[in-house]
Amino acid sequence: MKKKALIVGLEYPGSSQELDGCLADALLMKKTIMDENVYDFKEEDIIILEDRTEKNKDKYLGSRNNIIKTFNNIIDSEPDFFFFYSACHGIRSYDRNKDEKLYGINSKKINYYNGTGKDSCIITSEKYSSNEIRDDEFKIIMNKFKPTTSILAILDCCHSGTMLDLPYINLIKKANTSNKFRNRYYCIPSKFTSNNIGPNAICISGARDKQYSYESNKNGISHGHFTYSVCNLMRKYELDKISIETFVLLVTNKLNNIKQIPVITSSYPLDIKKCYFIDDTKKLRLEKINDTEFLEKDGKPIVSEPKSFYDSLFNILDRNINDRDYFKNNK
Repeated sequence: MKKKALIVGLEYPGSSQELDGCLADALLMKKTIMDENVYDFKEEDIIILEDRTEKNKDKYLGSRNNIIKTFNNIIDSEPDFFFFYSACHGIRSYDRNKDEKLYGINSKKINYYNGTGKDSCIITSEKYSSNEIRDDEFKIIMNKFKPTTSILAILDCCHSGTMLDLPYINLIKKANTSNKFRNRYYCIPSKFTSNNIGPNAICISGARDKQYSYESNKNGISHGHFTYSVCNLMRKYELDKISIETFVLLVTNKLNNIKQIPVITSSYPLDIKKCYFIDDTKKLRLEKINDTEFLEKDGKPIVSEPKSFYDSLFNILDRNINDRDYFKNNK
């Protein structure tokens, strides 16, 4: 199986908007996907674009041209599995082509909580918004991959909820709290009016479209809260044993911040309770369903009670017995 990965970590040194932890996040993600228990990537199949290192600066600079050129080179290589990660500044911009519209029974709710309605963009190493890459462009890029390619994207940027413009969205919502229950999570589905794209892609973003992504010092090194949690959990658990839904809920629980809640988007309607990061071949396992099944999911709250962290987690896993049993045996 041919695997390729593109990792972008931009810190904008010398600018008024300089970041501290994005290159460390990029290197941590590289180490994670090279783990034999995760995706077992070989170093030669991973490209990192950044703006700190002077060696081969022009070739590996995270400029707009380099990012798009690298995407196109990877597309031409026709990988079976493509992994994309980005840690950098994200912004929101005017929706030029009016494609940020949802439909379905949950569209108004998601518009309200996610802040859908504007384009999401990453800022490249040039530091200026004129050199952004918009979600409309990311969608075009994703659509160039061959239909049989599986794509996993993990984005740790502000306003990244729908950064790839994938048409299906699962919004994780924390409901009102009470003395009895600490957390109630809803996974709310909806669909954009745009068409599906060719490859089977899923994106896990570190924040909703209207939210920011936060970083802090971890063991003396600055890291994004989202990336640090994702990498630690990816290397801790057997990823063919816990569903993507469970994994993202676990990350959300660890973040424990209503100002930063992850979002799941996909190119096709997926049953995320039956989707896994890896299968026997270290490739994504994505379970497609039809639009009706996707849009009419029950939206039943997932409840966790204020006991220990794992007691709370077990209650989150009530709807997925296999995941629940796995965690009980792997504390």
